[in-house]
Amino acid sequence: MRLRSLAAASAMLVFSLAAHADSFNFSFSGSTFSGSGVLSGDLVSPGTYQITSVTGTTDTGNGTNRPIAGIIAKNGFDGNDNKLLFTNGSYAFDVAGLSYLLNNGAQINLYFSDNEFLQRTGGGTVSQVSPITITAATPEPSSLALLGTGALGVIGAVRRRYNA
Repeated sequence: MRLRSLAAASAMLVFSLAAHADSFNFSFSGSTFSGSGVLSGDLVSPGTYQITSVTGTTDTGNGTNRPIAGIIAKNGFDGNDNKLLFTNGSYAFDVAGLSYLLNNGAQINLYFSDNEFLQRTGGGTVSQVSPITITAATPEPSSLALLGTGALGVIGAVRRRYNA
């Protein structure tokens, strides 16, 4: 019985600590183009997420919101690395940025250099400077770990009560 309880507690702790994938809401708006959506990323080191997917829409300046078709592979757009950083209490892309493809073939690169982002379609490049807002849509992994250890405490208390 003790071994079974230990195995269940270990599995719960491992499950809560292994949940490193997070989602982030993003939006931007400017004179040329705007957009919003959700990023998903894996925590690769403290404060650094590798973006694995992006969904949402982007208007490239003609008033039509185009769906995001998918993420562009690392180094597929002007040296992009698809990383999101958490520093000084806020989220931002690094100087290489996040790149994604719209369903009409337009390529978008969001990056941090005074919040400048680029649009490239058919070889042409349009740049725009405006703020990119990024917020966490799900709890941080440390919150999940805290929840897991709390659940372990509840299991222990229930077990102790029924075994007494």
